[in-house]
Amino acid sequence: MDTNHFFNLSLDVRDDMNYVNYQADVLRKEVTEGAPNSFSFIRSMVVENLSDIDERDLVIRFEAKPIGALSIDSIHLSYLEKKKKTIISYFNTHLDAEFLYTLSEKRIGSLKVSLERNDGTVLATKEVEFSFLPIEESASEERVDEILASFVTPNDPSVLELLKKAHELKKEKYGISSFEGYLSRDPNEVLKDIDALFLAMKSAGISYALSPASFNAIFQRIRLPKDVLANRLGNCLDISILMMSLLEASLLKPILVVFQNHAFVGCWLDEESGFYSSKEENSQVLLNNASKGFNHLVLIESTCVCEGNNSSFLESVEKAYETLEKAKNFSYAIDIASCRKDRILPIPTPKKLSDGSFSFDFPSLKGNEGETPSVDLSLRRYLPDDAKGSKNRFDYWEEKLLDLNLRNRLISYKTGSRGIEVLCGDAEKMLSFIEGRAKVALVPTPLSVLQKENSPKVLSLPPSLIESDVLSYYEKDSLLVVNASQTADASLKNLVRKSNSALEESGCNPLFLTLGLIRWFDNEKAASHGTGAMYAPIFLLPVKAPHRKNGLYYNIEYSSEDLQLNRTAFEYFRRTYNLDFSRLFPLPRKSDGTLDVRIIYNEIRKTILPMKNWALLENTSALSLFSFAHFVMWNDLRNHRSEMMNHPIVASFVYGEKKWNAPENLVSPEELDEKIGPKDFAAPLSADSSQIKAIVDSEKGESFILDGPPGTGKSQTIANMIVNFLYHGKKVLFVAEKEVALDVVKKRLDALHLGQFVLKLANLGTPKSDILSNYSRLLELGPLSDEEKFDALGDNLLEERKELNSIMGKLHESAPYFLSPYDAIVRYLEKQSYRTDDDIPLIYIKSLNYQDFKKAILSLDELSHLVSSFSGYRNSPFLAFQKREYSLSYRDALEKELIPLRSLFEKLRLATYNAFFKGGLKEESRLNVEAYLEIISYLQSGIPSRKEYYLDETFLSKKEALQEACQTKRIEVVSRESVSFAFLDQAFLLNDPSSLLEEAKSYKDLSFFKRRKAFKSLWKRLKVYMKLKKMPKEDEFIALLSKLTEANDAKKKFEEADAYAKAILSKFSFANSEKASESEKELHLTLQIASAFQRMNLGESRESFLEYVSEMGEGVLFGKANETLRSLFEELKEREASLKESFQFDLSLYGDSKDYFRFLSEKVGDALSSIGRLSDWTNLLLELDKVSPLLPPSFLSSFKNGNISYKTLSDSYIADVTFALLTHVLSERGVATLSHEKTENAIRAYQKDILAFQNSSIVETASRISAKFPKDASSFASSTNAYQLSKLARNGGRGCSLRFLFHEYKDLISLLTPCFMMSPATLAQYLDPDDYHFDVVIFDEASQIPTSEAVGALFRADSFVIAGDKEQMPPSNYFVSSFNSDGEEASLASLDEDLESLLDDAMVLHLPRKRLTWHYRSRYESLIAFSNNRFYGNTLLTFPSPCSEKGSVSYRLVKGAYERGRGINRPEAKAVVSEIMKRLKDPLTKKQSIGVVTFNEAQQNLIQDLLEKELANNPKLFDAPHGEKIFVKNLENVQGDERDVILFDVTYGPDKKGYLSLNFGPLSLKRGERRLNVAVSRAREKMIVFASFEPNAIRADNAKNEGARYLRDFLLFAKGGIEALPNRLENKNDELSLSVASFLGEDLRHLGYVVKENLGSSTFKIDLAIASKDKPEDYVLGILFDNKKSAIMSCRDRHVNEPSVLKRRSWRLLNIYSVEYLDHKEEVVKEVVNAFNEALSSPMKEDEKELLGNPLFIQKPKQLPKNLRPYEKDVPEIPMFTPINEFFIQDIINHEYPISAALLDRRIREAYQKDRIGTSVRDEINACLNKVSPCKEICGSRTFYYPKGYDCLRYPFWRKTDFQAVPERRIVDISFIEIGNCAADILAEQGSMSLDDLAKAVSTAFGYDILAKSYSDYLKQGIRFNSGKRNGIYLDEEDEVSLR
Repeated sequence: MDTNHFFNLSLDVRDDMNYVNYQADVLRKEVTEGAPNSFSFIRSMVVENLSDIDERDLVIRFEAKPIGALSIDSIHLSYLEKKKKTIISYFNTHLDAEFLYTLSEKRIGSLKVSLERNDGTVLATKEVEFSFLPIEESASEERVDEILASFVTPNDPSVLELLKKAHELKKEKYGISSFEGYLSRDPNEVLKDIDALFLAMKSAGISYALSPASFNAIFQRIRLPKDVLANRLGNCLDISILMMSLLEASLLKPILVVFQNHAFVGCWLDEESGFYSSKEENSQVLLNNASKGFNHLVLIESTCVCEGNNSSFLESVEKAYETLEKAKNFSYAIDIASCRKDRILPIPTPKKLSDGSFSFDFPSLKGNEGETPSVDLSLRRYLPDDAKGSKNRFDYWEEKLLDLNLRNRLISYKTGSRGIEVLCGDAEKMLSFIEGRAKVALVPTPLSVLQKENSPKVLSLPPSLIESDVLSYYEKDSLLVVNASQTADASLKNLVRKSNSALEESGCNPLFLTLGLIRWFDNEKAASHGTGAMYAPIFLLPVKAPHRKNGLYYNIEYSSEDLQLNRTAFEYFRRTYNLDFSRLFPLPRKSDGTLDVRIIYNEIRKTILPMKNWALLENTSALSLFSFAHFVMWNDLRNHRSEMMNHPIVASFVYGEKKWNAPENLVSPEELDEKIGPKDFAAPLSADSSQIKAIVDSEKGESFILDGPPGTGKSQTIANMIVNFLYHGKKVLFVAEKEVALDVVKKRLDALHLGQFVLKLANLGTPKSDILSNYSRLLELGPLSDEEKFDALGDNLLEERKELNSIMGKLHESAPYFLSPYDAIVRYLEKQSYRTDDDIPLIYIKSLNYQDFKKAILSLDELSHLVSSFSGYRNSPFLAFQKREYSLSYRDALEKELIPLRSLFEKLRLATYNAFFKGGLKEESRLNVEAYLEIISYLQSGIPSRKEYYLDETFLSKKEALQEACQTKRIEVVSRESVSFAFLDQAFLLNDPSSLLEEAKSYKDLSFFKRRKAFKSLWKRLKVYMKLKKMPKEDEFIALLSKLTEANDAKKKFEEADAYAKAILSKFSFANSEKASESEKELHLTLQIASAFQRMNLGESRESFLEYVSEMGEGVLFGKANETLRSLFEELKEREASLKESFQFDLSLYGDSKDYFRFLSEKVGDALSSIGRLSDWTNLLLELDKVSPLLPPSFLSSFKNGNISYKTLSDSYIADVTFALLTHVLSERGVATLSHEKTENAIRAYQKDILAFQNSSIVETASRISAKFPKDASSFASSTNAYQLSKLARNGGRGCSLRFLFHEYKDLISLLTPCFMMSPATLAQYLDPDDYHFDVVIFDEASQIPTSEAVGALFRADSFVIAGDKEQMPPSNYFVSSFNSDGEEASLASLDEDLESLLDDAMVLHLPRKRLTWHYRSRYESLIAFSNNRFYGNTLLTFPSPCSEKGSVSYRLVKGAYERGRGINRPEAKAVVSEIMKRLKDPLTKKQSIGVVTFNEAQQNLIQDLLEKELANNPKLFDAPHGEKIFVKNLENVQGDERDVILFDVTYGPDKKGYLSLNFGPLSLKRGERRLNVAVSRAREKMIVFASFEPNAIRADNAKNEGARYLRDFLLFAKGGIEALPNRLENKNDELSLSVASFLGEDLRHLGYVVKENLGSSTFKIDLAIASKDKPEDYVLGILFDNKKSAIMSCRDRHVNEPSVLKRRSWRLLNIYSVEYLDHKEEVVKEVVNAFNEALSSPMKEDEKELLGNPLFIQKPKQLPKNLRPYEKDVPEIPMFTPINEFFIQDIINHEYPISAALLDRRIREAYQKDRIGTSVRDEINACLNKVSPCKEICGSRTFYYPKGYDCLRYPFWRKTDFQAVPERRIVDISFIEIGNCAADILAEQGSMSLDDLAKAVSTAFGYDILAKSYSDYLKQGIRFNSGKRNGIYLDEEDEVSLR
């Protein structure tokens, strides 16, 4: 069948190649990370399967001509999906370098590619032509410019010859021939060397010529230096390359300077000098290095060496510098030394020819040698390396942030479309008005006001004319605004829109209200004439404007405390004009706290007074956009430069190498389940393993890059990461440029109820009240209790995980066996039909390893191939030949032996016939012949036999019983006969003669007399049985008894013998020993004959042959026939032995047959006729020997015996060994009876417990955070931070700036909110690095953060995580350009280059990269398929939908036209808005959120305007589905957003004349395609693309950058669907191997179901997707197997994340286990059918939510301080007049210590009922105290007692006074130690406070509400006593008390 039209091959091949191209490409691939092939001749190949079936096991072969020049290895494809394309981009290409090098002319080559099956069937072919180019022509497409360095050949013999000439010329001119070069360390010496080379080239007589023929599109054909010197001809490029070759040969460092139509040379004068890269595109860098006074580079006009040009070296240098200085067509410069480092090496030079000479005829020099340039070293003056002028990357960051160029509107402000003027009147009154409000309306100025002055410039309006009008509007809380170029309303609308967009994207508020201007001039001439004035604002107030009007007008909101001076302008004036404005800081204020504008203005006037014509314009105001935030960040860097440079992380980014130590012993992804327990981290949001790995490593302190492609859950990972840091008690800083990025993470934390512990400060205008109110709530919240079930849940989860992983491990762990059970199941199911009955021993299975298993299969396949030529092993005519050696002589010798052997077989056949004929025996087998000859031999012996038993099977079956009984009977007869002379017959009737024998033997050990006596006694007892009259000798006696015993035993044994045997033997005679012996011989012969008969195959001739043999007389018995047969058979055996010895020839291997000798004759005949194939048989035997050790012996025997077909040899082997393995290992590992129901229940329990544990981890985290909170908010002392912060919250923070707030309460704020979320600007503005330091900083969207803006955050942390995606948006100057440009919009030219990003710099450091791989966003794979295919190499795990994906990405062709200049496409905009309205009005589609993405800002604004008009007419339609409003954004600012439906407006298209430009805005920038990746990956459910042209209308091949090509390919995808995307095979062959799913799929297909295997366009696949025939594209059921993919997943991924993602895409899932399918396939199929039917009939249940409910935060019950104890009193009543007892005093002290002496006295008075303590009583007390000897504490003038030997300082408690129980205890009765313990508890709860407040708090704590001054002084004295001694109490000089 012709299959070619079912398959299609297409190739993307180089059109041509040459040696330089080949060399450069190979070297590039060596240094490029991940480069797959050695030479990229074929860029890619697409294989398309157009047929309706999947193809497996294919091979792609390549055949190139001319043969040997090029070859490409074959590629094996294991799988080619039907109706799909597969891209292959890996080719192992080999080129003959010598062929390319020696090529002198273009040569045409061809490449033929064929797609074949394994059997050789060709499915498709493709042939292409290309060109081999000579070495001088370049065809490189990679680094085409740097390839020029390859032509610089310093080792070329002709170049070295010219170098000799230069040495001679140097000696003539300078008196020295040596070239010292850089060794001299003198640039003038280097110039002398270059001058000598210049002169040598002039001496070569080279003429200038145009480019040679064969100019191509890349660059011209280049003459090599050897050709220039040989032909003395060259153009500017040829001569420059020759000069650079000479310079490099002299060990100097040349550069090539290239213009559009010219080239010349430069050379570095210092060895250390050079470019930072091999290519420099900024001509100013060259001019700076070559300038006078710097002189690190000399430029040389190379054409000055040409014949007829008399220019000197000096003149050539001056001419080159002048050319570069004036040139407008400079292209680039190439540094040859840098190129060498990049492995761009010289073209290898061939060896000298046989004549050995490369000499040239050098003509004499014409004219003067000329002057040599020199370097004035005195002009080379620099600052020391540590001076500010020595710049490094830190300086570069500062410059980037400061932005002191005149495009900055803060320095040079102009009114226009970027701003609107505000009528001021009087500056002081306006400022007073502003300070008294937080919100004002913006009212367009009435025409009546504007007409007071004809000038359109409001700046020129006299204040007297407008002040009254302005003041009247102040009373209405309004400001008057005006715009000269358009209506104020339109201008405001534009301003508000841009400011809000910038705020969302950059996190910085760009909208400011200005007050006052400095008019200045940048040069004296302009100042003199008063022309070209520039303006700089003085005051800046950040304001916010809502998106829409409030009524008729726009409002602005602000905080007057944020008013600030324009530091950027002041810094510019300081640097440029040395004007010092530092006296303005801090801002001067009036006595009432308001700003003193007059002082500020006067100080400014005073400062600018020396400047000619500069002025201060007081009463001017405007509302405009400024980029002010960068100044804040610059100030942060400037103020902390030295500390930052010493920070290891910042230093690493400065110097480009890691300077910090990374943590060790991090777990690998595969070890997560094994080494990381559930309680080791907190991730309350669902997380896959790639996310968990990042979460765990970040907490361990590793700094890394977190690659987060679109929709991979980067924000969720960051949220989990933050929770985990908080869980571990760490402080975390989260930084992002865009507020939306912070919001996304914050919302996730809010949903977890953990957002309250986060400080979010996204922009500089964040209200204080919002921040303070949260802190107030937290202080009231206090500590939260932890949940006791957290630990139990974690432990239980760990056990469940181990159990589930154990099941997978048992199925997929191979060790110690050669295969895992799962692999064995798959292989067995594939080969089970070939299984044999052979039992493979377990010992073989245990000893087999995988390598031997594979070897065995390969060997069996080879063996099968060899055997096939003989149609089977046993069918081989050489079966009997087993020799493993072969030679021609061996073959000939064997042939000679076989010829007579065949003749012998014929004789034997005839002899057998003659012998058997009369007996009627027809089967002439060898067995019959051997048995027959045996019978004849027995009969010829003459021994009688019993013929009636010959054919008696019972007789023969009783052979052993008969022989044993016969032998026993003979022994009895012989033994009895031997002693009959001594014993009477009665003696043989004795029961146990053996006991008499043993008794007699025992006498041998007795002494002589005793022995003699004993024997006599025995003789007397036996005498009655004896014939002897006299006692025999002792030994004879024993011998007689032994024979008697033997006879007796034999008799008994015979009596017990087999009954049949005794019956037969009764027919034989045993009368005496002679008769017994004859009977035994007769029986033996009869048995032998019967055995021979039984071995024979007699068939129907059984009776006749018996009769023939029985009746055979001696004539026949000894007749000729029998003798001939015997002699021939003996000859055969002799020949067999000889052949076996000489040729390892074994006839037995042929086996037996009915016509044995004829069969052998034929076999030998076949062998003789096929003797030439004996070598093949020998090879087969050798292969058998090779495979034999690898196989079970029984298997090999079965094969040899023909029980296993040679065609299925390896299949049978696989089936047998896998079955044997499964039989053993499944039982051994306990999975043979794996229960589906039990496993599913375990999975459900695990899923439920995961959710419960996630929920519990939230509570646990909150508990751990709040445990550090101050306690008891209701009783904070007024001087504590907690009290002051609460107070600030209540009054809204009046009079307190945020920066002061964060500084003053830093410790408390860090405790309450250990996570900060900030933009780089707010971080620099509000957080002093001395106040805040974090354990980690996390950056989001790091590809959009310039490193300069990230340094401040890096400095504030110990480690970092940089989350971003290099395939998404880089940092852009888009917003800055739009602020600073006064045109309609920043042109594409101003966006010509993306800025460096933090992500870029981090990648330079080679940081670890952790990629998130699971894509969650897109409901349909097609929504992310293009990005995954084109940007991520199909590495993202995307998840298919059960529904048809058609329409998820669609293409709308609009009849639109692009309006150049305005940048809009009205028809497309209308189509987009129409689609929005249509979707909003549809009840179904209105539930989906909508986003619009345009290509530029102009189209964005147009769509917004059209949409707002619709909004005005239909306000109710614009409700936000699930809180997501419609957005309209452009390519530059859409990153980070997502919606259900994305409407993608291409905007660009053909103009009215039909011309389609290749300028697609930002997409046309270098790497602009990354913007496309962002835009097309925003949709969750649907994307509609609107365009005004067909995709193929884009002429992408003509575009400068890749953006146009990517756009065209995307539009083709949008139009053609996912089928338009090819599969990709990168770096390896695609392997979609057979699985258990394949077999179940076939079973289901047989039942009529539509089954799709491996559904999915990424590496993730649904193993089986099942649909019904009527809806084949909508899948009803998905089946997941326990396959290898599942085994390598973590338990959470396998059982929680994967099912959860699929169920959210509406999949109905069923898990199938391979062991089940193996064991009871029919039941599994039935289960699938039932699940399918159930899925059809029942609706989909909603998924369980990730959280089981809101986490239960329980406030901890108020706990007593840990050291508080109640004061207990126990005083007994003692009778009056009882003497005071020391034991009583001791009891009181032991019970109440520490007790004051005064209180002890009161206790004694109370107990002993005494009114007072008199002298005598005092004496008694003292006497008792002396006996008790208590420990004393002296507190001022008071004494306190402790038990004897007690260490007072170690007393830990304090006791609150209960005034009802102990009314007599006063404050002075409290010891200093106890006061200190109480103070420590209070400080621990409330934080530091003043000494006065602490004394009050201590008094209150002890229960005293009123504190007298004396008591207060006592308490303070006690606190001072403890300071620095105990409990960490510290009292500073300002009487502030804290804990240290």
